[in-house]
Amino acid sequence: MPRRLLAAVFAGVAALFLLQCGDGFTFVTTTSPVLSPRSTVYPPSRFAPLSTRGGISMSGSSNGRESYSWDEDVLDRAVKDMLVDRAVETVRHLWNETGGDIYGQWLDRFTARQNLGDDVISTMGWARFLIKMMREEPVEAVVIRTAKKDSPQVIEAQRKARNNARPPTLSPWRHSVNQLSADWDAEEEEEMKVALDYPPQLKAVKRSVVVQPAELAKKLMDIREQLALEWREDLKNIEVENDEIVRLDNDRRRRAREAGPGYDEVEQGGGGGSRRRLTYDHGQAFGGDSSPLRSDNYETLVGYLTEIAALVVQERMRVDGDDMGWNWMEQFLYWAKANSKYGSAAPGDESLESPPPFPSDNGGDGGIGEERGARGKRVKAAFGAAGVGMGGTDEDRKTRGNRMLEEMLMGQKVQTFDFKKNDLVGVDPAEIGQLVMDARIEVARRISTALETVPADHGLVLRRYLEDKWEADRAAGLVNVEDDDADEPEGRGKGE
Repeated sequence: MPRRLLAAVFAGVAALFLLQCGDGFTFVTTTSPVLSPRSTVYPPSRFAPLSTRGGISMSGSSNGRESYSWDEDVLDRAVKDMLVDRAVETVRHLWNETGGDIYGQWLDRFTARQNLGDDVISTMGWARFLIKMMREEPVEAVVIRTAKKDSPQVIEAQRKARNNARPPTLSPWRHSVNQLSADWDAEEEEEMKVALDYPPQLKAVKRSVVVQPAELAKKLMDIREQLALEWREDLKNIEVENDEIVRLDNDRRRRAREAGPGYDEVEQGGGGGSRRRLTYDHGQAFGGDSSPLRSDNYETLVGYLTEIAALVVQERMRVDGDDMGWNWMEQFLYWAKANSKYGSAAPGDESLESPPPFPSDNGGDGGIGEERGARGKRVKAAFGAAGVGMGGTDEDRKTRGNRMLEEMLMGQKVQTFDFKKNDLVGVDPAEIGQLVMDARIEVARRISTALETVPADHGLVLRRYLEDKWEADRAAGLVNVEDDDADEPEGRGKGE
């Protein structure tokens, strides 16, 4: 855009339209009297809509079941969507720590305008979300803060106290030191009495803050790049996590054999020392260059890739014709998903406290070995409502990630009669758990590969945003092609 046109535009910014933005904030949208107020019209986005099911494509199959196939492109996009979501949570955390909550309010308004509910990022896709944010016009916000100021009477009392104060002395005459202390006490009491009679004055302090959506989007991209590096490093822990889960399961089985028949891990309160040791340093985010929410991001990442790995194993069961395994996984994942949302001690709903009974009935308990809700009751009886020994919080008791694999390995073998095969068939949850752990390593490698392209993706997003903006400005008559060509250095013609 020619420099003289830019000067005219910025010189004409004068009209201010006030919009109330909740307590303490007022948004002021700037427009120009030179150019009529307009909504910038951008060309259609070149980013296709993204799947709402992260990492897995769904289609029908001949037996009427949903078919899950591992689409690497869909998985890549889903991981990058999650990367934006965690970047937003990270920047919100930083705003809360630094008093920049005005940006959080703007972001809430921006997401609400999309009318997509809570899943704005996964529905729009990470690229479209960032580009749309960059297209938003700058907004000026008037931030109103309430400040306290001491009354003149209190200020005068403090001045007198400072003038009358005498430095402490090491005089051998003890009575002098005691008298000095008594003088100080009297002065403090007088100052406190004045402060009670004349409370602080409240004063509204206003300051102007300009929210630049394009800069905010670039900040999110910078955070995404840092998170991508951290996630690639953290994904190297998956094999160690698997080994620790197996060690814990073997330790539980060993103690059960030593204790003899009737031993119950849950009723024993987890058994002395039977805890999965942390293989990830959750404290490293408090020092160095780590992001402030690295620990939470790691748990989210492990939970996501475990879910994808479980769906991959279930799809392979469908392809292999393992109906028993497929059915067991369907029921288990349903239960795990419910617990991931509500926690394993959901009040008033015993169906969420233990895996549902197996579809093929094999006795009163459906072949699982316990009635629905029975294990949940024993968990509460052994650990208490607060989850003592299980982490102590609802978040720690949610069945996802490593916790989901622990539950899978602890599951009892199921055996029933298959009329198609005219034989007894069984499902061993421990074997399925091992398959899921192997798939986790495979999925982790794929996610790590996808994260390598994040910086290049940002370059592509910025380029397309600038191209679209230039086309929109030219269509609106804001760009004079002849003036632009006239500014070219000598030796270059309009056709070059």
